[in-house]
Amino acid sequence: MKQDDALEMFVRFNSGGKPLRKSEITMSILEAYWPSAKTEFGKILVDSYANFGTDFIIRSALMLYGDVVKSNISKKIAEELKNNWNAFKKALKDLERVLKGMKIEVNRTINDVDFLSEYVGKNILKSIVKIYYNNLRKDNSFKF
Repeated sequence: MKQDDALEMFVRFNSGGKPLRKSEITMSILEAYWPSAKTEFGKILVDSYANFGTDFIIRSALMLYGDVVKSNISKKIAEELKNNWNAFKKALKDLERVLKGMKIEVNRTINDVDFLSEYVGKNILKSIVKIYYNNLRKDNSFKF
């Protein structure tokens, strides 16, 4: 059975209960492949990233390892994220450090910038994470 079919079936079976957001369903799928994912995400989603939520990490992982348009978590994507988790965390922490060096707080980028919606702000940060992460994997450093 394809993932989309399984999700459709899950949503139908759950129709009598509390409606689930797509991000909650996606997180459940990720946890099937990586049981400690939620715990690991919780360690990142503090301080500057406290208001981001698991969806930010999942969408960033999809941008790095999968197809962000389809937003399906496959076993391959889950394993890529799990196996590269330390590099992923480093990219987020280093991004935070770089932005602080420019006098920009990560949360401010998302919450306080009038001309950016939260969605656009998070997409900008996901793109920066992707550039930083890919550069970091090449030579273990990042240069603007």
